[in-house]
Amino acid sequence: MWNAFVGYIYFEQCMEQIKEKKIQWIDKVFQSHKQNFSLQEYDFYKQKIKNILYEYCDDVFDEDNDIYFDLTKSQYLYGMDSRELLEEIASKIDKELDIHLYLGVSFHKDLAKWIYYHSPDRYKILTYRQAKSIFGKDIRQKMLEETLKSQRNHVVLPKMYGEEKLLQFTNFNEAFQIAEKLSLKLVHQLKEKDYGMRTIQIQFYDSHYHCYLLEEKLRNFTNVNNEIQNIIWRLLKDFSFQNIYFDLKVIFSDFVDLQDNQILCSHKRTSTIQEKWSLFKNNNPTFLKNHFFFEKTV
Repeated sequence: MWNAFVGYIYFEQCMEQIKEKKIQWIDKVFQSHKQNFSLQEYDFYKQKIKNILYEYCDDVFDEDNDIYFDLTKSQYLYGMDSRELLEEIASKIDKELDIHLYLGVSFHKDLAKWIYYHSPDRYKILTYRQAKSIFGKDIRQKMLEETLKSQRNHVVLPKMYGEEKLLQFTNFNEAFQIAEKLSLKLVHQLKEKDYGMRTIQIQFYDSHYHCYLLEEKLRNFTNVNNEIQNIIWRLLKDFSFQNIYFDLKVIFSDFVDLQDNQILCSHKRTSTIQEKWSLFKNNNPTFLKNHFFFEKTV
């Protein structure tokens, strides 16, 4: 078991797989090669991956196209060795999102990112001993001390729950049938966590790839299926269907923990370890560059 066990995912690589599958579907349905992906599209899939990671650990955060997750406690909780735990996470993401995932892990987030780019393996693991061989004892020890002593302040919750269905629809009845099934999955997730939500958003595209957003913020929090279905019904009923549409998403956000009636905040604070490590990297400019010695040691 590791004293600190931090994972890394390059999100842009995940989006490339999603784009490719969507473009293939669009080419087949609309005989068109044009495709635009909105900012909401990126946020949606990034949060989907993070929500799965939240099932295995209580600290998930992203920086631009990088997603990090701290599995230090999870390896004891699940009773798995490092590789088994990574295989379990990758398998779940593959099953739910159809993404063939690559993972980098080490005892520090920057080393997890480094090994991600320097190993051909699917599960890229850099141990203390390997890091010592590559970067030297002093660097390894300083990083380890920072990781063990520093604590990131974080809040454990998803920013949103969302589901999608890549189907074509042309009218209210077809749209509502899709949205109804998607919202049932989301309500189930809310009830599992004993969360209530206050904002419902519906997203979809037309055949010209224009993105439509329908949203309503409720007065009170809820996880009651009938109430949620009524809101979705109203949002779609007010929309004028005059085209061919596809890729409908239902998204819940703004959560409350119904057990203690505590509103959940999705903000994360900057940690001291990130600030310290930035200064350290500035004084060691060669740290994340290629090391040919790596091929002989890992």
